Amino acid sequence: MIAEPTAVNDELVDELLAEQFGRPPEDAARDAVVAGAQIDRYLEHLARIQKAFREQQEIAAARKADIDAWLAEQQAAADRSAKWLIGGIRSLEGALNYGKKRSYSLPKGTVGYRESKEGIEVTDATAALAFAVRVRIARMEPKVGKTELHAYFKAHRKVPDGCEVRPAADKFYVETTEGRITG
Repeated sequence: MIAEPTAVNDELVDELLAEQFGRPPEDAARDAVVAGAQIDRYLEHLARIQKAFREQQEIAAARKADIDAWLAEQQAAADRSAKWLIGGIRSLEGALNYGKKRSYSLPKGTVGYRESKEGIEVTDATAALAFAVRVRIARMEPKVGKTELHAYFKAHRKVPDGCEVRPAADKFYVETTEGRITG
């Protein structure tokens, strides 16, 4: 059973991580050379973690692709079997005496007919959309574009309704030889 996170657990994890990666030297906060060396050491560990994450993602993607291929193969075989069985049922069902009913119940299921309603099937999406726009039955779902809102703000120096200005600010980041970590 996995313990729920608590302050005690977090402190224990912090202790274990400090032992694994090393504590900053006492004088690191006052000495740029010592601080730089410790930060570089931490960056080396972060790069290893990033590399491990990437390798794990690649392995997971390969496994997922294998599973997807297996599933498609299994479902294709089941689909072929189901279509064959339905074809067999359709060839035999004419011998059943439905009487006035539209279906026939058997111990393992029911066969029959249901009335389907007339409908429209789209065969050319581009032509259908052009038609719908022309006769004004197209659904248009407006979306707010942050790029356009920002361009409007820059051009007019007026904050659009429903918006607020986020001032420019320095954002701390960490970048290792394996890539950037946002945080």
